[in-house]
Amino acid sequence: MTIHETARAALAAMFGIWLLQMMGCATPKEIAQNSLVDLHKLTVSAERADDEAFAKDIGFKSLEEMAEAQLASPLRLYTVPLVKLAKFQPSDDPNKLLEDTHSLIFPLTINNQFRSSLIVRESLAPNITDLESFAKAYKAYKAMRARHTGTGFPRLMPELEKLKPTSSSFLVSIAPLRLFFLGDRKAEGLVLTAIQANPHFELNARLEYDAAELFSKIAWYAQRVYESDQKIRQKSPGDAPLERPYTERAPYAR
Repeated sequence: MTIHETARAALAAMFGIWLLQMMGCATPKEIAQNSLVDLHKLTVSAERADDEAFAKDIGFKSLEEMAEAQLASPLRLYTVPLVKLAKFQPSDDPNKLLEDTHSLIFPLTINNQFRSSLIVRESLAPNITDLESFAKAYKAYKAMRARHTGTGFPRLMPELEKLKPTSSSFLVSIAPLRLFFLGDRKAEGLVLTAIQANPHFELNARLEYDAAELFSKIAWYAQRVYESDQKIRQKSPGDAPLERPYTERAPYAR
């Protein structure tokens, strides 16, 4: 890289940082805290009956309990695409299957017990490679800013609490197979702990599995589901909505 190119790259990076500052992009924690404040405000809402039902739906016993909810440390969410999982071999590196969703799950706690969660997508820095990209990056502001994208997982959170996540823990989702794990990297490599039992894959809740062995075990099933999904897509006429495979029709972790 020439000195001229280096200077251009540095200038582009500077503009990228300045753009985020100018937009006032909030951090994921700030977004989660603001969303929590909004939940607390529901206790004085005029629509109490609806808000009471909402509080129970997302995992709290009452509006009054939801008003006491606090944020716990977030867990980054990764996903495993079926197309990659289907091709996994025992000698492959399981870490390469994980794709960052750029989403953080903030557990909501009552007396340090997990009740629900807030899902926040973090800000994505604009990819500015030259000054001409600046205007395009500015227009993409809404797509890349941190924002609250979901609330809930009331069944999953209490099970997750039992696993005692640490600062190095993260979440791994294989949504089409309805699998959710607590992940960690240890001396022996990537390990995944099943948050919920799954008899179909012979997985026991709170049991730790070697990621490479686990991915090898379910790769054949991932291949079947992926092929089924592709056939459905090929048969879908024109712009008609695609039918989702049976493994994706119901929420896998509510």
